[in-house]
Amino acid sequence: VNITYPKPNKETIISVKMEENTQDETALVNEPVIKKPEGFRFKMESLMFLFFIAKTLSDTVIVNLLEHNTCLVVLNYDVPNCTDPVSPDTEGLVQEQAADVAMARTMVEAFAPALLSLFIGPWSDTNGRRPLILLSLAGYTCSAMIWCGLSLVPHLHPLYFLLTSIPVALTGGYVSFFLALYCYISDTTETNRRALRMGLLEGACLGGVVVSSLVTPSIQKTSEQYGYTIVFATSALLMLVTLIFTYSFVQESITVVESERTKLLRFDHVKNVFSTCFRHRPNYLTVIVMCLVVDLVIFIVLLDGELSVLYMFTQKKFGWTLVEYTRLTSFSLLIAGASVCSIWFFVAVLKLPDLPLIFVGTICSVIKSVILALASSGLHMYVACGFSVLTVLINPLSRSQLSKLVPGDDLGKIFAFCSFLESIAPLTASPMYTFVYKATLDTLPNAIFWLSTGLCCISVTLIGSALFLQNLTSPLTRGFVPVPTNTDSRRASVQE
Repeated sequence: VNITYPKPNKETIISVKMEENTQDETALVNEPVIKKPEGFRFKMESLMFLFFIAKTLSDTVIVNLLEHNTCLVVLNYDVPNCTDPVSPDTEGLVQEQAADVAMARTMVEAFAPALLSLFIGPWSDTNGRRPLILLSLAGYTCSAMIWCGLSLVPHLHPLYFLLTSIPVALTGGYVSFFLALYCYISDTTETNRRALRMGLLEGACLGGVVVSSLVTPSIQKTSEQYGYTIVFATSALLMLVTLIFTYSFVQESITVVESERTKLLRFDHVKNVFSTCFRHRPNYLTVIVMCLVVDLVIFIVLLDGELSVLYMFTQKKFGWTLVEYTRLTSFSLLIAGASVCSIWFFVAVLKLPDLPLIFVGTICSVIKSVILALASSGLHMYVACGFSVLTVLINPLSRSQLSKLVPGDDLGKIFAFCSFLESIAPLTASPMYTFVYKATLDTLPNAIFWLSTGLCCISVTLIGSALFLQNLTSPLTRGFVPVPTNTDSRRASVQE
């Protein structure tokens, strides 16, 4: 008996595809698996943990070193007045000068990577993510070695410390490092596990910062004369270990075709970034993507801006030393680390979508900023940290959401656009927060946190708008991105 089955039409095929994407905000399915990684699975988390131990070791003592040398060399104060840390009698004038040097350092490390970000994202889509990670780690290793050498020079002018930022700027710094890491995680992780992996990456970062913050004072106290040098030498050694670890154990995450390799500095890369980001997509996806990108930029502005003056604020407002500031930092990072672990509960157990969790995180950031703006004692700083439980989730969940809204072969371009704006953010954040802090230093030091409150309100508005637009669409088409028909896609060549 011959039975004729009706040929499925285009609408039927699309409907089937959409039903495969019923999990909220899932964008890509049936990703190709080419090979499995060798060795243990959580290499990127281990890499992030080692990197932030090394990086935070040096960053923790840099402010004190800048203030000490500013007091001796720039202001020409006597040695008894230039204690380490600087005494409360002289910290007002010293901090104004040291804040300018810290701002210049931030701008040097942000300007060149901001320009490079538009090239390295599309370049990594065809040439691989691994070279970017290795290059940025090499730059940080050289920078730590220069810090170690300069710290041996007595009474060195603070401007010479800007030399340490040159290797970081030329190799891409944070921009190259994080762009490559987030692309790597997106390349090698299934869609439904991506938020959890992003959270683990953030947890590894926070864990490294906590460990480093706890051990830095002890390392510095091993020698009264060479305390700074020992800290920087330890940082350089750990950064070198991280570089060797990456070279030895981290595989490439995409298939690199030798005949299709491209040069780094090509204007086509910049053109592809902007055309991909502003391409029309159905179901308000372009607007939602832009809301998430701008929200990430605001998150970086808040982070970089507050950190650039937070230690000086606690010195001025509460008379804290490095030890007391380190305790606050460690406490806040422990809270943040616990909140990152909660991603497993929200995503894997409760199966909550990313966007509503991001919205709750932005509301918590407003509450936190208001508490800091009204803080009159050190206890209020700890209370504000309690509201960072969900604030920390903004970064990993936003990146996870972005990776689900665009095809895999466009990830490098989308993350490159994010990195471009995020690398420009410190150029605005550090000068802006420094200007506000210096202008209100003697009248209202808490004014910087009122600035943060206003930025957090903008963030709430953006994510609220994205959530509203998402709810306007049909449940089946919400967050739907057509599955690429190209089976030779470079993406997910290594599936973890």
